[in-house]
Amino acid sequence: MEASSSSCSNTNVSLSSSLLQLYRSDRRKLLDFVLCTSGSIPRSHGPEAPLSDDVDVDRLSVDSVIDCIKAGAKVDLSDNEYYAPSHFPLMMPSRLGDSYFLFSNPNQAGSPPRRVPPPVQVDRASSSASYSSSYQGFTFLKNTAAAKNFVEQKADFSAPLNTIPVKIPAIGLPFLRSGLSDDDLREVSYEVLLASIADSGSTDIQPVDDLTKDKMPKFLGRLKSKKERVHSGLQTHGRSLGLINTVRVQMQISVGLDACIRKRLKHYSTRASGRQPSIPHIVVHLLSGISRSDFLNEKAYMQWKSRKANLLKEVFYFSSDHVLSDSSDIGSSISNILSDNDWDIIKTPNERSELLSAIIKLDLKISSKPARFGISCETYFWTASYHINLRLYIRLLYSVFDILDEAQILMEVEEILQLIKVTWPVLGITDKIHSALFGWVLFLQFIETDKSELLEYALLELRKVLTTEDRDVNERLYINSLLCSKVFNNVDLKLNLVHAILFSVGIWCNEKLQDYHLHFSQNPLIFRAVMNLASTVGLLNINNCFELELPNSNCSDEGAFRKVKLYVERSIMSAFERAKKMANCGFKAQPTHPLAMLAKEVKLIADMESEVFSPVLSQWYSAAGVLSALHLHQLYGEELKPFLKEVSCLTEDVILVLPVANMLESQLYAFYSSLAKEIRSHHPFEENMYFYQIELICTPLVLDWVIAQRVHVLEWTARAFELENWEPLSHQQKQAPSIVEVFRIIEESVDQLFKMNLPVDITHLQALISVIYHSLDEYIRKIVDQLVDKRYLRPVIPPLTRYEESVIPMTKKKLVECDLMAPDVKKKLDILTISKLCTRLNTLQYIHKQLNALEANLKDYWSLAQPFSDRHCRNDIDEAQSHSSDSTEALFAVAFDSIKDAANDAISKICDFTGARAIFWDLREMFLFRLYYLNVEGARLENVLTHFDIILDQVCGLLDDTLRDRVVLNIFRASMVCL
Repeated sequence: MEASSSSCSNTNVSLSSSLLQLYRSDRRKLLDFVLCTSGSIPRSHGPEAPLSDDVDVDRLSVDSVIDCIKAGAKVDLSDNEYYAPSHFPLMMPSRLGDSYFLFSNPNQAGSPPRRVPPPVQVDRASSSASYSSSYQGFTFLKNTAAAKNFVEQKADFSAPLNTIPVKIPAIGLPFLRSGLSDDDLREVSYEVLLASIADSGSTDIQPVDDLTKDKMPKFLGRLKSKKERVHSGLQTHGRSLGLINTVRVQMQISVGLDACIRKRLKHYSTRASGRQPSIPHIVVHLLSGISRSDFLNEKAYMQWKSRKANLLKEVFYFSSDHVLSDSSDIGSSISNILSDNDWDIIKTPNERSELLSAIIKLDLKISSKPARFGISCETYFWTASYHINLRLYIRLLYSVFDILDEAQILMEVEEILQLIKVTWPVLGITDKIHSALFGWVLFLQFIETDKSELLEYALLELRKVLTTEDRDVNERLYINSLLCSKVFNNVDLKLNLVHAILFSVGIWCNEKLQDYHLHFSQNPLIFRAVMNLASTVGLLNINNCFELELPNSNCSDEGAFRKVKLYVERSIMSAFERAKKMANCGFKAQPTHPLAMLAKEVKLIADMESEVFSPVLSQWYSAAGVLSALHLHQLYGEELKPFLKEVSCLTEDVILVLPVANMLESQLYAFYSSLAKEIRSHHPFEENMYFYQIELICTPLVLDWVIAQRVHVLEWTARAFELENWEPLSHQQKQAPSIVEVFRIIEESVDQLFKMNLPVDITHLQALISVIYHSLDEYIRKIVDQLVDKRYLRPVIPPLTRYEESVIPMTKKKLVECDLMAPDVKKKLDILTISKLCTRLNTLQYIHKQLNALEANLKDYWSLAQPFSDRHCRNDIDEAQSHSSDSTEALFAVAFDSIKDAANDAISKICDFTGARAIFWDLREMFLFRLYYLNVEGARLENVLTHFDIILDQVCGLLDDTLRDRVVLNIFRASMVCL
């Protein structure tokens, strides 16, 4: 006990003491057996001797021992290399995981737990299988590590949604109390089919020797294609035998059993006696002619014989007629059949015949009773054993499905159905019952395979049942006697077979349609078929009170409106709850607000609703789309309302939540408004959408943000200008780096505003354009302020000419006052070189060009972010849009044209200053002072043209092509003034 407690504490595993001791004992016995039988330990221990007590079996490494034995070496258990470092032994590695083997009976450990085991944690990083998401959610995630982790977590909590076990409805036939299984019913139904064919005389069912060629392993037989399986029988034995062989293969009846049954039923016929064949008669006929020697092994024979006895017990003792329950003779006969020794060894053939004759007499007695409803070919067993008959016929109907692909129906379906029609007199089947049961089988097969075509076929069969008029009163009474038990809303119901099938189908449709987003999002094509099926079989009420409305009850349109409305509300609610759960779980892996993730998930639900579900639901409830939009809007609004109350500034969470909430509301309103007007004209619908008022909350917040951006942009503009040294950005980009930085800051502000996707109006646009205008206007003003008055460039006028002409001739000439150049002016002139003046000109021209691109970008943003407030007055939308467009164009024209005009004025001033500087400052010595130097012969322009060309080459190499002519023109004008 101490050792077990220590072991459990080291591994933190709660194991019972008894199981642990049992495990240790089994392990010791297994190791002792391996070591003794392999000869790896001395024989002195004896073949039965246990391991010595000093051997620590718990730490002994099984892998090391087995490897040593395989190598042919002796195992020395005293060596430490055979002991694992852990407290528990190493297990045998395998592809499915580590394994160990028990010597004792595993049943002694008790029954397995009934609870569902927890999901296995799979290392997705090392798995080679790729994961595919089931819910169309979180499509906004980027390819990042966080997104990858989130998708993995989403797979964990969304997987149960896709692995919900299929719940198969039941029609409520009386239970089989004799223990007959589905396999028993399948083989019995095939025997009834062969007996009915033999009794009809239409086809000879005599077995043929060629059938023995099909005796191959089952897995090889399954490899044969459907075409080979079908046509191999057709070519050899004719069409009918080929169909029988096809049914045999589909019902998985072995060739040996088939040959045995055919041999015994070869001459089966009840036509001479003038009676209808019955199941007891068929069973007795088989029991009298088939013995143990006809089977390959005793087990198969005992199972077959037990099946026949249980079938007789079900017919005679557990039928709807309990008169026979006191018959001790029949009970004794059936008990003898079930007994292994009494029937096959002790009983003589005559004794067995006497027992079977007693069963035959009882069968004749029951069969001779008058039919209850007077239907053609009716027998007493139709109603007494209907729970068996219907189950057998259902098993026959399953033979139309391909055994290799249960979603496919065989091409010979019509011929097979015609073939099994011979069983109708035995099993009590009519046309209406056949259509109901075949529709039910197709419906069940659709549930198993999820093949939409099967649902369409089931719908056709069930419509046959509903459209068939009950002209035969006797048949209607007969069907009403085939009672089935159902429970609905805690109420026990007794329904006839047809109503039970329709009711079961209706319950299934009701369950699925209450959450159609979950069940049909992955396969929306089935949704329309399910809605058609639900309307065909009758829509069930979902109220707490019990109410069953079958298709023939003439339920009103208002009732259909009410039911489909409940479907929409409940499915939307369920889908929203799942989306909320996914958003809350995804928040742990993705750094975003849960409300933002929820809005995106709700948007996916709205997309699926508008594109897939609402167009179908509108056939029964025209307001389905409007109702879903309103319901989704209301549900998300309830989650958003507390968040909106706390909003006071544009925090990170606000910027994450409000844009997606606003986009969701826009989409839902567009969906709502597109249908509301049409619906109100056909159906009374007065519900309105009450908006989140996000634009009212965002308007002051966005305006404050833009105002804050103005200060930010102006500060960056001033900083960039102060750091500018007016060297061109590159040889190709001749503008200054500072203006590129200024436009980058401006464009970032524009992008940030509109990429927040918050509601903006004309006020926000005006504020943003004001930021652009003042930043660029300030930049241009600073460039102009750096210029020097060009009068400082001209030389001082000589004394003899230092007078200026007076306007009044009689007035004395006024002495010209010369301004002395201040040191700061001299410093500015030294900075304003020709190259830096050219860079300034290029910068101003860059402003002019870039403004056009900025204006176009801003207009595109504005067109995509039209004001959201006009949704309250859709009647005046055209007039509002026209007025807004005119105001916007005027705002753009005033602001951007003003900036362009200021840039053009600055360009003109700098061009004029550049020409004056080139002549009166840079060429002052060469051009001005030496032009009239010495004598007249030296006063020639040829002497200064070389220096003049140097200036022109410099200007043309630095300037933008669009400014070159203007600067050169100003240089020539300044030279004329100089001359």
